[in-house]
Amino acid sequence: MNADHPGDWAERLAGVVALFAGERCAGNPIASTRLAMPVVEQDIKCLRISSELRRICPDGFGFCDALRQRQRLDGRYLPRAGR
Repeated sequence: MNADHPGDWAERLAGVVALFAGERCAGNPIASTRLAMPVVEQDIKCLRISSELRRICPDGFGFCDALRQRQRLDGRYLPRAGR
């Protein structure tokens, strides 16, 4: 994301995905989901989106992908571990 966006953009977007998918992690008052996890990789803030999101909630996946395209963010499809 560019400098005009808040520093917690990945956490906010993960919360939006949780609302789209109707999934919340038990015991966590913050809207979060296993389908979208904020991470830092090589000192770069990222949002790791599970490939399951496309199947479980196409609208949520489409929202994230459209945002990625509008913001000109790098999007990579990574193989699952063990594949």
